[in-house]
Amino acid sequence: MRSSAPGVEFEYMIEIVHSHSAFRVHPLSGSIPYDSDAEIRVTFTPQEFCTATMTIQLHVSQFNSKPITC
Repeated sequence: MRSSAPGVEFEYMIEIVHSHSAFRVHPLSGSIPYDSDAEIRVTFTPQEFCTATMTIQLHVSQFNSKPITC
């Protein structure tokens, strides 16, 4: 993620709506300084042969923002 709003730092939080043990998300929260990036890693480590899904929501501390569901 990247913040390009002039002089504004944004906080974010990731909510795990539907989890699966094969997925890891890190970090679940943090801040993005002005004109900077924040890396969010999703790691997939399957333990068995099956279909694995996960649902997350990204919440950003911006006025009138709505969560982004992935």
